[in-house]
Amino acid sequence: SAKLMVFLALLISLMRMLQETSLHPRLALLTGTVGFAAGHMLHALLVAAFVMCSFAAIGVWRFGSKLHDFSTFQNAMAFEMTMLFAPDPITNWHESFELAVFTLLLLFTMVLLVLNFLLAIIVESYMQVRKEI
Repeated sequence: SAKLMVFLALLISLMRMLQETSLHPRLALLTGTVGFAAGHMLHALLVAAFVMCSFAAIGVWRFGSKLHDFSTFQNAMAFEMTMLFAPDPITNWHESFELAVFTLLLLFTMVLLVLNFLLAIIVESYMQVRKEI
């Protein structure tokens, strides 16, 4: 329970620090942007989670019997996260045309589309907050 108390104390300290940064005009722009974008970011993250779950279900259906990484839904989700953040998680993705197409579609969807949605949300929020200050 001591770890929980330390965690809560650190969390409260972080919240107070963020609240105090809104006093300075330039830092208020940053905190205002994050505050303004929070709702939109939540929706974008829900869309990203839905896309990831959809690709995991397709991966389990199509590659579950062949590859251990897609044998269960949880394994597929974990492997997709590895695919997004590791330099080369699949060593034999080029051996199967279907797996290559799956990998490229997943990376294209998550990197180019979802990442651009997040960037657009942040830029739009920044412009709105800057206009108000």
